[in-house]
Amino acid sequence: MLDCRRINGRSNLNGKSRVLVVGTTPDYIDLLRLEHPGKCLFLTESKLRLQAKEPDPGSRDEVLFRDDKRLSAIGLLERHQKRYEIEIIGVACFDCESMPLASLIAKRLGLPYPSSETVACCRNKRRMKQRWRSCGTPSPIFSVVNRAEEAVEFLQKVGGPCVMKPLSGSGSELVFRVENEDDCRLSFNDIIVGLTARRTAPLYRACKEGRTSVLMEEWIEGEEFSCDYLIDKGRVRVIRLARKHPRRNGPSGIIEAYELSPDLPDACRDSRLAPLLLRASSSLGIDRSICMADFILRGNQPLFLELTPRCGGDCLPSLLKTAYNFDTLGMTIRFARESVDKAVVRVNEPAVALRLFADRAGTLEWTDAAALRDDRRVLSVVLTRRVGDQVKLPPLDYDSWILGHVIYRPVPGRSIPEQNEELKLLFQIKIAEK
Repeated sequence: MLDCRRINGRSNLNGKSRVLVVGTTPDYIDLLRLEHPGKCLFLTESKLRLQAKEPDPGSRDEVLFRDDKRLSAIGLLERHQKRYEIEIIGVACFDCESMPLASLIAKRLGLPYPSSETVACCRNKRRMKQRWRSCGTPSPIFSVVNRAEEAVEFLQKVGGPCVMKPLSGSGSELVFRVENEDDCRLSFNDIIVGLTARRTAPLYRACKEGRTSVLMEEWIEGEEFSCDYLIDKGRVRVIRLARKHPRRNGPSGIIEAYELSPDLPDACRDSRLAPLLLRASSSLGIDRSICMADFILRGNQPLFLELTPRCGGDCLPSLLKTAYNFDTLGMTIRFARESVDKAVVRVNEPAVALRLFADRAGTLEWTDAAALRDDRRVLSVVLTRRVGDQVKLPPLDYDSWILGHVIYRPVPGRSIPEQNEELKLLFQIKIAEK
């Protein structure tokens, strides 16, 4: 049996106690290993390790498993614990596709983590939105369609633009804005084709209903936000709140930049937002977790789009660490083993994380970020692609075209989109087309 020794209700901290980090990516592993040495045991998919550019953390700190044999990971983990006399005192997960495995292991260990039912509900947008509807959580009008003609009928019923997206998945992958009948038919087909190509991907394969069905919801014109929050014992504390700036051209739903600012609408104040977050979380069965929620403002009313029991990823941890010295990953590890007090980002001045995208598919031949780094606004530049990497564009691939991100402090009195465009021009790349 997996080892989770306890003494008087508390973990036996004997120097070999670890928080199990399930299924995360090598870049996060490298950050956690360096910032919190000896605190984590990593359960990592072997394919990710083989493809990693980051150094191997070593056999003591990492257990490798095959993605197509996830249940065998429990046996591998048990043998690893016996070999190194390690006890697991908490479970953490940063990736949506790994949450089902994290939930299963936590249950075997008797450790707190959202249940398998909760995780499944969060990964199925129909179930999530039905729960929200039943408890009065504000969310856009939606419908699940199984044919293009049903999509057209919903568009006509709403009488305005709509959003089409998979039932599973996350972020902006296979998300389309539709305005007319032709858009509906083309986008429905694109989503089904995209889902077929992704049928073995962990993020999509668990939702069997989502292989032939598409979620449609009304398009809401308004500012969109993302927040991290902590829920524990019926109380909610908002940790960070970021304004999302959409990319002006290209695929729908792509977020180009995240902005943290002390200047927020009244609807985003904790006193307004916390009760809604508590209601939305409780309806999904979440009673103790660090969560991320996306919502959009219609007037002064937040309408919830998605919610998942993990902290925000992508460039957000980098933004918080660089601009505000706030360690999101470390906070998650601490929360997995004990209560976390005063975990709130203090935003006294604005900061922005600008994502860098490729403009074409092909082979990345060179990059030059010198002028970007020299700009007085820039705090850091992080490049995630290397010369020789293959770049693909959406809807074929939503990952490889992201080349990195920039953290900067905007100049007061000028718009964020305007400054984003200026900084993007300073980043030089060359891609050889196929």
